[in-house]
Amino acid sequence: MNIHEETFIRAFVEPARRERFLAFVADPNKREKFVRELDHLKSRFLDARFVTVLRGTPSLPPNVYATLRKQGAPRTCWVMGGRFDGQDRELLDALTNSGDGFALSCIPGRLVYVKSEDEELLLQR
Repeated sequence: MNIHEETFIRAFVEPARRERFLAFVADPNKREKFVRELDHLKSRFLDARFVTVLRGTPSLPPNVYATLRKQGAPRTCWVMGGRFDGQDRELLDALTNSGDGFALSCIPGRLVYVKSEDEELLLQR
């Protein structure tokens, strides 16, 4: 299990679901269950206290990139879901080319961007 994935779950997933999600990412055969949760976020598993919804101009990739960098994000991030699942990628490339249903962990357990088919979220602690 990657440190970004573990700290994402421990920091931003509702306490009642943490162990289940940790089990998903720890087992390569169950990882897809975790990745599918990122597609629509319909299960509302994220802790709302740390979520900011992005809409309109602030949600455009260059603007998200600027926001994340201002918050201390490095030039690379860890990708969960999307086209680059399980990879370190350049932040702007990941924002632009990952598709939908992904999370970019910029600072483990502190700063994450999530894009589902339905919404875009900034997670901060």
